[in-house]
Amino acid sequence: MTRERKLTAVLLALALSLSLVMGLPGLAAAEETSTTVNRFNVVLVIDKSGSLKTTEGGTDPNGLRFDAMRLFLGLLTERGNNVGAVVFDEKIRYESEPQPVNSMDDKKALIRELEAFAPSYDTDIGGAVLRATEMLEGMKEENGLPCMILLLTDGKTDFTRGDALERKRESWKNAEEALKRAKEEGITISGILLNVDKKGDAGRAEFETYTQGTHGTFEEVARPEDLAAAFRGFYSIINNTVYTGAQRVAFSDQGKAEFFFTVPSFGVEEVNVVVEHETAPGDDMLNALVGLEIIAPDGSTYDYAGHELVSSRYILVKIPTPAVGEWRVSLTGEPEDWVDVTMVYNASMSISIASDKESGVYRAYSPYTFTAAITDPGVEHVTKENLESMNAVLSVENLSTGDVREYAMTPVDGAYTCDISFLKNGDYFVTAQAGLGSFKVRSESMEVSVEPWPLVAKVNNITDILQYGRFVGDCWELEISDLFGVADASGIQYTLSEDYDGALTLEDGKLRARFGDMDAASFVLTASDLMGQSANVYFDVKVPHVSAAVDSVTSMLSAGRFGDHSWEMELSELFRDPMEHSLKYELSDDYGGQISLTDTTLEMDLHELREAQFSLSATDIFGVQAELPFDLKVPGPQASVGEISETIKTGPFQDGTLEINLNGVFRDPKGTAMRYTLSDDFGGKAVIENNVLKVNCKGLKKAEFTVKATDEYDLSAELPLVLTEKNMTGVYALYALAPVLGVAGAVTLITHLRKKNQ
Repeated sequence: MTRERKLTAVLLALALSLSLVMGLPGLAAAEETSTTVNRFNVVLVIDKSGSLKTTEGGTDPNGLRFDAMRLFLGLLTERGNNVGAVVFDEKIRYESEPQPVNSMDDKKALIRELEAFAPSYDTDIGGAVLRATEMLEGMKEENGLPCMILLLTDGKTDFTRGDALERKRESWKNAEEALKRAKEEGITISGILLNVDKKGDAGRAEFETYTQGTHGTFEEVARPEDLAAAFRGFYSIINNTVYTGAQRVAFSDQGKAEFFFTVPSFGVEEVNVVVEHETAPGDDMLNALVGLEIIAPDGSTYDYAGHELVSSRYILVKIPTPAVGEWRVSLTGEPEDWVDVTMVYNASMSISIASDKESGVYRAYSPYTFTAAITDPGVEHVTKENLESMNAVLSVENLSTGDVREYAMTPVDGAYTCDISFLKNGDYFVTAQAGLGSFKVRSESMEVSVEPWPLVAKVNNITDILQYGRFVGDCWELEISDLFGVADASGIQYTLSEDYDGALTLEDGKLRARFGDMDAASFVLTASDLMGQSANVYFDVKVPHVSAAVDSVTSMLSAGRFGDHSWEMELSELFRDPMEHSLKYELSDDYGGQISLTDTTLEMDLHELREAQFSLSATDIFGVQAELPFDLKVPGPQASVGEISETIKTGPFQDGTLEINLNGVFRDPKGTAMRYTLSDDFGGKAVIENNVLKVNCKGLKKAEFTVKATDEYDLSAELPLVLTEKNMTGVYALYALAPVLGVAGAVTLITHLRKKNQ
C-alpha cells in the first residue's frame, strides 16, 4: 500500500472516531446549550455493498471504513459508551443493539465481528439507517447520553435484481421514516462519503439528505490525498478541538526517537497516543511495541498492556487518568526512518454556553452577555485558578457567509463571560471554547437568530417648529430619538435631503437649525440602519417671526392702563412673539426719559407729558424687526352736555334752590377724581358742596357762569350755564326731579322747555 493511502486510512479513522470521543455540537432550542459529554449511544452503520469492492474501480478499494472503525472504537473512552452496529448491503446482514463497551477487549471483539464481511450485492441505505434509528429510540431518556448514527457508505441506494424500482421506492420510504424519527428523537446522523477517485459522486445528494436533515456533518473523500483535508474539516466541525495534529518524528542514527506531551492540571480524562508508520506490515508494527516506551512525569514507565490497539498501519495506546505534567514517548526504529504521532485528549471537562436573553429574538446592535460554565466530574469545584489556567474564547459564526469572529472570554464567578453585539441580522452559531495549548474543549453550538430593531417614524410630518423641539438662543434643536421608534439607536445613520447651506445640521443626537431670516423650510430627515431599513420624517415648516399685534396705537383708553400719574402697556399685547421674551425692543424717542421700557412693559410718565408721537420696534432672535407707531394724547375730563342757556323773558325768579350733581354732568375716562370750580358765585348764591352745584334762585334775575372740572393731571373741561328769569323756576323744578329722571333725562327736558318757551 502507498504512503498516501495508508495516511488516508489513519486520518479517516481519526476523523470518524473523534467525532464521538468529544461529542457532536447540537442545536440549542433555548438560550442555553446542554453540557457536552464524552460518552455516547452510537450505532455504526457500515456499508458492505459490492460498489465498495476492494479491487480497482471500487469506491473504497482499501477498506478505509474498517480503519476508521478501529480508530473510532479505540479512541472512545475506556468505559461508559454504548455501541451498536448495522452492516448492510441490499439487506441487513448483521446487527447488534447498543451495548456497554468498557474495555479494549470489548472493542476488539466487536471489530472482529464487523470486519468479517466482504463487499457484495446491492445497496439499501434507507433500511439500514431506519434500523439504526429504531435501536437508539428512547436511549437518551434511559441513560441521559446523546445518540448518534455514524454512517460509512458510498451514498447511493441501488438495486439491480428483482423488482428494482419497487425496492428503491421502499428504501426511500424507509429513509423518510428514519429522518422523521431521528429528528423527533434528536439523533444526529454524520459520516464520510467513501468516494475514492469520485466513483461515488452519484451518492452525494442522497448522503447529504441524512446529514443535513439531522444537523449532522457531511465530508467527502474523493481522492486519497483529500482525506487529510476532509479530516480537518470534519473534525473541526464535530469535535471539541483536542486533536493535536500529526507530528512527524524522525529516528536518529542510533534508531531512537522521542517526543513530549503535557497533561494539563484540569479537564483531561484520557490521553491517546497514535503512532503511524509508512510501510511496516502488521508483524513489524506488533514488534515495534517492544521499542515503544511511555514515561510518566514521575519517571515511571507506563504499562500499556491491555490498553493498546494495533493494525497493520498504526499503534494506538490509551492512557486512562493520566498524571498531570510532562510525559515522554520513546520509540525504536530504523535510522533515518520516521513515524507520525498524533495526540488525542479525551476530555473530562465539559463546557456549556448560555446567554442572558430572557425571551424573544436577538436584536442587532444590542449587547448580550454569554456565559460558559465549566464542569468536570472529577473536580468537586472548578476554582478560579482552574479557569485562569486556561484560555477561553467565544466563537460566532455567521451561517449565511461562513465568517467567524472570536472574542476573548473572562473568568467571572466560576465561569467565563463575554459581552458582544451582533452587527447584522441573520442566523449565527455561538460556541464557547476553553483549553490550554493543544488541549481545547468546545461547547455545543447555540443557534442564534438576530433581527433588526423595527425602525419607524413616530411622526410623519412636522409643520410647526414650536410644537416640536425648543430654541436655545437663535438655534432651534430637536431630539432625533423623539422622531423615530427604535429600541436601540446604535448603528442608525441619519441624513438630510437639504441643509440650506449649512443652516441645518445633525450632531450629538440632535437636529439643529439656524433659520436666520428664512420664512420657510422643506426637507426630509431619513434614518437608516445597516439592515437596509429606513424611515422618513417630512418637514414643511414656516419659520415664526415677530409681528405687530395691531397696526398702530392711538388711544390710551383702548390699550394699556393708567396708574399713578402713569400709563403702561404690556409688551406682549403689542407684538406677537413665538419665542416668548426673546425680543429686543427699541424706542424712536423717549421724550427725555418720560417714556421707558422694562422687560415686560412700555411706560409713560404723565406728570408733564400730555401727548407723544413715537414708534416702538421689536427684533426677534433671527434679526427680523417689526415696528409699531404710537400717536397718543392723554384724555381729560368731559362734560356730558355742551351748554345750559336761556334768553331772559319776563317775570322774576321764583323762590327755591337749584341743585346739580356735577359728577353726573362731568366724567373722566381715566377714572380719576375731579375738582370743581365756579367762574362766579353771585355773592354766595352759587356754591359747590360735595361735588353738588347749589344755586339760591331767590332774587336772581339772571345768572351766567361756568363750572370747571379739573383732574389730577390738571386737564380740565368747562360747562357754561345761563339761568334766566323765564326758566329759572322750570330749571329748579327740573333739577329737583333730576334724581328721578337722571342726568340724560334732565338735559332732554331742559331742551324741551327751552324750545317751548321760545
